[in-house]
Amino acid sequence: MSLTFFDDRRLARDLYAAASQNAGPEQVGAGISRVLAPIVAHEVLSLVGTDPATGPGLGSFSGI
Repeated sequence: MSLTFFDDRRLARDLYAAASQNAGPEQVGAGISRVLAPIVAHEVLSLVGTDPATGPGLGSFSGI
């Protein structure tokens, strides 16, 4: 098994860019899914993101 270089700063930038799109929840969810696809195999039915400091509400998003 080989090790893969993981750039967490790039991941954070890409996720922020995808979540900051001026689009509807479906487009934002699709953008986040595209960023995660090379790292984590997944099929998304529902995606919910929250800010650990504030919890659900301020700074959170959801999409189907």
